[in-house]
Amino acid sequence: VERVCWSTVPITFTATGKGEPLTFPLAGLDPGAAFGLLEEFHRLLDSGIKLVLATHHVHEILPQVERVIYLKAGRVEADGSPERLLTGPRLSELYDVSVHVTREQGYWLALPAEKR
Repeated sequence: VERVCWSTVPITFTATGKGEPLTFPLAGLDPGAAFGLLEEFHRLLDSGIKLVLATHHVHEILPQVERVIYLKAGRVEADGSPERLLTGPRLSELYDVSVHVTREQGYWLALPAEKR
């Protein structure tokens, strides 16, 4: 079952194909509130509800993600598994900046790559 779709446009969540998506649900939240909302998204996913997430911030991608879609200049740049696409070289190419990617507690983190 495909759980989450991710792209590089502003954050959008939707639980069904009906109704209005939640836009920027984590914007302006303190860490406690943001973690609580992410926990609610975990619960929804675990209950079988599909979510669509669009974000520039890889740390907001839930560990249950099974599919990643990159958009660049309004076009699909890549589509595949998080393990294949959430890498430093792939994100560096997408954003035109050197990025280092690591994973902690199931979440991806994008950091500035070390300058040589």
